[in-house]
Amino acid sequence: MVLFLAGIGIIAASVLGGAGPVFAHANLLFSTPAANSTIPVAPTELSLVFDEPVTIDKTPITLAGPHGAVAVAAAVLRSGGTSVNVTVPSGEGRGIYTVHWQVTAEDGDVVAGSYPFAVGPAAAALSGVSAVDTRGAWETGLLRGLLFAALAFSLGELGGWWLLRRIPNAPTPARSWLPWAPLLGVAASLGLALLLLGNGSLIDGILDPAFGALASRPGIVAVAEIIGFALAAIISWTRRPAWAALPLAAVVGGEVFRAHPGIANPILGCP
Repeated sequence: MVLFLAGIGIIAASVLGGAGPVFAHANLLFSTPAANSTIPVAPTELSLVFDEPVTIDKTPITLAGPHGAVAVAAAVLRSGGTSVNVTVPSGEGRGIYTVHWQVTAEDGDVVAGSYPFAVGPAAAALSGVSAVDTRGAWETGLLRGLLFAALAFSLGELGGWWLLRRIPNAPTPARSWLPWAPLLGVAASLGLALLLLGNGSLIDGILDPAFGALASRPGIVAVAEIIGFALAAIISWTRRPAWAALPLAAVVGGEVFRAHPGIANPILGCP
């Protein structure tokens, strides 16, 4: 019954998750000034428009000019969080400028990039190229691998117990992976939360966390997965470890809303 309820929860999460837009890395659609463009006078504002709502830290946009760093005002989100805007002080001269930006996508990944533009007759010297990178990519891959391993061991063992109970004279199950697998999930989820708090850096997540990130959708998912794994670990110590399937189903549901394989239904893997 418990595994049945957990299965129903997973299926419901997949349906609800597939009904909405598919999450993906935030892509920079266009900017003002445009990347690799040449404009006659220095801009008074920088505007970056993305294909999905993003969240930002204290300095999501920095500007480097021909004479070094250029001070910009605090960033403002507009158009439902899809546009990041900063005001640039007047008086900047001609030359080549480089915009560096960093935002957090809806799936929690920290995406950063840069692009140049020129002011005045500097088109011939404009040789820079636009670049985009995901901060903390290898850390995210490692921690998510551990998280999925924890899910696989936990749900696999619970499913094995359910099958063994239906076999007459079934052998005694081997040494249990519970609650160690859920504890591994707690550690992996905490690591992913620290990456979010540190804008892609585990060290910054520990030493200088941006707690406001927990109010975003990726932050809520991260906290829910920590709680889900922790509850599963606690329940697995009780006399009814099968009930651990319910909080684990909640973790699967959290992954539904964070997944972005580029298809219509993120959990089933099909349109």
